[in-house]
Amino acid sequence: MGNFYSDYFIQSEGVPQGSILSVTLFVVHFSQILKILPPSIEGTLYVDDLQISCQGNNMCLIERQLQIAVNKLVTWCDENGHTIYPEKSRCVHSIQQSISGMP
Repeated sequence: MGNFYSDYFIQSEGVPQGSILSVTLFVVHFSQILKILPPSIEGTLYVDDLQISCQGNNMCLIERQLQIAVNKLVTWCDENGHTIYPEKSRCVHSIQQSISGMP
């Protein structure tokens, strides 16, 4: 700022905070996480917030598919320098019922 400069340092990983390209580079990198999800799992990403879901009639199978996906996510995050915070994570169980006999 003004005539004052920060100290010189080598950026070995990540992107400089506040850089114009930081958000874009992060999104390009982090969006790769969706590619590791099993085909039965839907995933949506909003910057660094990830939502995964699975649909079906067999709750045991759904739970197994979601656990497989979570295991893959944890491995990917560990290998790519990211951390999943359990205290910021939620599991929501939603039941959708179909109405039959409607005209």
